[in-house]
Amino acid sequence: MNEYSKYQVLKFTLEDLFGKEAWYDLKESNELSIWKKYGIKTLGAIKISIFDTVKYRGEEWVSEIEELIEQGSQNIKEQKI
Repeated sequence: MNEYSKYQVLKFTLEDLFGKEAWYDLKESNELSIWKKYGIKTLGAIKISIFDTVKYRGEEWVSEIEELIEQGSQNIKEQKI
């Protein structure tokens, strides 16, 4: 086992969600714009997974989830170094 083995699961997960380039984009980047891009994509993936797996949900709950995801995305967009 080398020092990079512990990152294999993260690497495969990022590649499965966003494509092979995602791992290299994030691994090699210190640019906030790249991290913001994938942060927003991650929130989108979380939203899809919630609505795809939670079958019984109330309108108020759905509204709250959508609001929280949108608020998170907006917070990411507004971040500056």
